[in-house]
Amino acid sequence: MKSRGRGNPIAQILAGGLICGLSLWLGLIAARPFQAAAALRARNDNLERQLLRYRLQNQRIEKETIGVQTRAGLIYAARKLGYVWPGERPLRIPGQ
Repeated sequence: MKSRGRGNPIAQILAGGLICGLSLWLGLIAARPFQAAAALRARNDNLERQLLRYRLQNQRIEKETIGVQTRAGLIYAARKLGYVWPGERPLRIPGQ
């Protein structure tokens, strides 16, 4: 009966390196869809935040528009722009 030798050490090193390289390559291939999904999710999150900002801005403008349609709201908006009633003097606060 022959004793089993370890074989050629250079061939074993090359085979181990080939297996490691192949495993690395397969890992990179498998990770690609997950990286693409993460990029798409980040883009979608940014778009959702922007949409929410626009919706809130639209709600504020609609609320202001509805408020201006009343007499009190119109007077309030005019006063914010600096208008005063005839004969009335504007109140000025120093430092503002």
